[in-house]
Amino acid sequence: MVTLEIEVVVGERALARLHDTSFIEQWRALHVSCLHGTVFQSSAYCCAWYHAYWPHWQPVIALAHDGAGALVGLWLLAYDGEHRTLAHSGAHQAEYQVWLAQTGMDVAFLDAAWTALKRQLQFQALSFRYLPQPRLVEILKSVSAMRDAVVTRSHKRPILVLQANQLESFLAKKRNRYRFAQLNKLGKLEFRRITDDADFKVAFADLTLYYDFRHAALFQGAPFRDDPHKAEFHRGLFRAGHIAHFTATFLDGRPIAGCWGTVTGTTMHVGMLMHSLFVAKHSPGRFHVLQLSDQLYRDGLRVFDLTPGEDAWKERLASGHDEVAEAVIHRSGSDAQRQRAIRRASSIAKRGLARVGVTPARVGSALRPLRWRIRATTVMQKFGDWLNGDREFRVYRLARNRPSALAPDPRVVRDSLALLLAYEPAEAWQTRGGFLADALARLERGERCYILPVDERVAHYGWMIRNQTSSQVSEVRQELIFEPGSAVLYDFYTPPQYRGRGFYRAAIATMVCEAFACDDIERIYIGVLADNSPSRRVIEAVGFEYQGSLFWSRRFGVERRWRSASIAAPAQSEAKRESETSSSD
Repeated sequence: MVTLEIEVVVGERALARLHDTSFIEQWRALHVSCLHGTVFQSSAYCCAWYHAYWPHWQPVIALAHDGAGALVGLWLLAYDGEHRTLAHSGAHQAEYQVWLAQTGMDVAFLDAAWTALKRQLQFQALSFRYLPQPRLVEILKSVSAMRDAVVTRSHKRPILVLQANQLESFLAKKRNRYRFAQLNKLGKLEFRRITDDADFKVAFADLTLYYDFRHAALFQGAPFRDDPHKAEFHRGLFRAGHIAHFTATFLDGRPIAGCWGTVTGTTMHVGMLMHSLFVAKHSPGRFHVLQLSDQLYRDGLRVFDLTPGEDAWKERLASGHDEVAEAVIHRSGSDAQRQRAIRRASSIAKRGLARVGVTPARVGSALRPLRWRIRATTVMQKFGDWLNGDREFRVYRLARNRPSALAPDPRVVRDSLALLLAYEPAEAWQTRGGFLADALARLERGERCYILPVDERVAHYGWMIRNQTSSQVSEVRQELIFEPGSAVLYDFYTPPQYRGRGFYRAAIATMVCEAFACDDIERIYIGVLADNSPSRRVIEAVGFEYQGSLFWSRRFGVERRWRSASIAAPAQSEAKRESETSSSD
């Protein structure tokens, strides 16, 4: 039996090892010889991460030498002393986490290293985000120092097996050819791998902003905005050269889609797929992946690892699946037993609720409105509307040929994702997540947002839809029909602390000027509730002409809806221009 010399170095001592060329050479040699090592345990990856996240995460290196002084085991970890947390190098950003060891040395190395780590550091558990090979679970469970302390779970991993001419095969379908042709009509398209600093700065800044905005809208967090070290880490990986794989599709010189990944052997692991919100309807991300697949195949790669997860886009792209495992080593067997019990109870509860149609998403969507609906003032207001409610929605129009002295206000910014990400709710009925989710959907539909910032905060915003044909007016539960060549301005808001400064008028003036700068816009519409006197005064002062009104009333739950004769009714509801319907809202 080989006798191992175990050493655990932490903090500045570990940092010094990262500058020791002899140690780095031994590390690289062990990484090459280890049968389960991935790019996430390479010296280039780990050193970039350690330097970007120091001193928040202190490097922890557990290493083992045999009797001849050869490096036979290496475990690359990090420690957050403030929270007493032990993690693998890369933390949540390293998709696959594992130790490095010479063949046959895994169990002995893990046994000695785990004992030394527990003796030297205070922590509760160590997680492997995913072990790259299922067989590694059995190795962990056979380590005596970890007996009964390992909790694991299997996951399906979607993969795309790379083949020649995948883009040609995709474009063989008529619908796909049409969508690709529409994207080509927008301008000059160019796909390329990013290899120099100038391209990196432009492409990375734009694409990560798209990435942040989508994540903030869908998952309530912006990875780069929320983590000040993340961009520096990625720049370090890019400078390392051989492990980061960054590609972008450019439209007239600006990036509209991209993919960041890392490479292990003949496999590329996807890190981030990014695409512009403003051309989302043309599926730029999908076309980028297909072009990337062709290039990867020509470069000798054979598998595009889409990584585990329940994202719908991964399943759409995948050509098959294999299996990886998640694992957690608890400090003691009793801790692991408690976690197993909690996991089993949670799994049983989820399955039971799913059988009756209750999912976490549905529960969240049902509870969000209750935060304000159950307030007494809201309940009384709704009861008052049910008992006796009246609303008038006034419709205004401005024609291109009407003389106007309006000029754009230079303070107004259009479609700034950075400013939208800086949005903070100003009133109890608003939520940041709801605002960003709405903004994402609107921008992807082609709507445009006009923002007036103060100290890099949203002090006013409003939306414009070009070439709008119809609109549902929720305030009066009726539909408006517009002539061809119409633009609609709607959903303006100024936080209370910024009101009275003329921001509303500045935004409208800018939007009008930009709308009429387009040859296909002949008229602009805007609407407002009749009791909103301040907004009405601004709209009329700008030059909009009153066209007519939509009306709504309710008496003891019975609704009535009608409109001015000058406001065209939808053809399908002509017979119902005046209707009485029972409502229990």
